[in-house]
Amino acid sequence: MAALAAGALAVVRKPAGPADPASATDREHLIRTLRLMAGVKVVTRHPPRAKPTPVLHRTSNQIDIVAIAASTGGPAALQTVLTDLGAHMPVPVVIAQHMAVGFAQALADWLASVVPQPIHVVTRELSLTPGHVYIPADNLHLVIKQPGTVGVIPISDTDRYCPSADRLFASVVCHYGARAIGVILTGMGEDGAQGLAELAAAGAITFGQDEASCVVYGMPKAAKALGAVRYELPLERLGLSVAALLTPVQPKD
Repeated sequence: MAALAAGALAVVRKPAGPADPASATDREHLIRTLRLMAGVKVVTRHPPRAKPTPVLHRTSNQIDIVAIAASTGGPAALQTVLTDLGAHMPVPVVIAQHMAVGFAQALADWLASVVPQPIHVVTRELSLTPGHVYIPADNLHLVIKQPGTVGVIPISDTDRYCPSADRLFASVVCHYGARAIGVILTGMGEDGAQGLAELAAAGAITFGQDEASCVVYGMPKAAKALGAVRYELPLERLGLSVAALLTPVQPKD
């Protein structure tokens, strides 16, 4: 997790020995990942010296949940966004971050050490608590079961991504509709694009990370191509802008 936070692009499972049934699958996944990562332009990104002022302000929308999707480069981006959301955010945050099997708890432990919110690894139905963050355990998709309740469903052989951002966003649409904020961060592929489009169509406020601040501008690009991104912002402004939408407008004197 420290390596990912420092800029490592991905974590992959070490190929099993020749006698292991998973050996061929592991090798293919490693080779495919190396080929994909070879095309990523790696740059050094230094955090801004001062946080910019967000340009968004609380709207008339009642916001009850924030849903975030991320993949390649996501852990470091999540650290920035969650830190900027602050310790006293008034709604829960649910996250679909693509991770290698065996790293869900490590991601949660690392996030808990660098962000101000409590982090939960979900293995069963839980009540959502404002100001808390929820990610699924290994080999599970995170979904909203009903308003105020999060749960998990097992992956299937046909699933391309785990956890699936599209599944998470679709469940948020079903139970929250316009009372949600959807965010899609850096990542390879197109997971989350269709789900974010469904959120936007339902009246939810949607954000995408901009190309310049992404490690891989895949998922946000796919969402933007569908017209799903209402606000495209650099990472250093994204979390602050979401936080501004969650902050009640103070009455003028």
